[in-house]
Amino acid sequence: RYDLDVGVDYNADMDHVEATIRDVLQEHPMCLNDPAPTIIFTGFQDSSLGYKIGAWCSTDDYMKFQLEIPKQIKKRFDQEGISIPFPIRSLESRSPIQVQIQTPDNVNSQKKA
Repeated sequence: RYDLDVGVDYNADMDHVEATIRDVLQEHPMCLNDPAPTIIFTGFQDSSLGYKIGAWCSTDDYMKFQLEIPKQIKKRFDQEGISIPFPIRSLESRSPIQVQIQTPDNVNSQKKA
């Protein structure tokens, strides 16, 4: 069994996400139907809705299956408008922090000097 954890944007329709993953697995020729693949909502993560995917294939196909499934899920998510978010972090400081903002204009003027 190949297990994969996937996180999707909080705005994603959960039924659509699960159906999309199920379609990818059903369409893959190496994915076994018995036992059937599992798609489990694992909870609300820091930046995403979490899913655990479990799918079976023959031992001989495992490495290829492991390489192909994540790529196919990502490709299908892109086609379906399902985004995989990146973590968002806030920075808090107890003392002032000096920040210098670089723009194309002041970067170019610094190079000329």
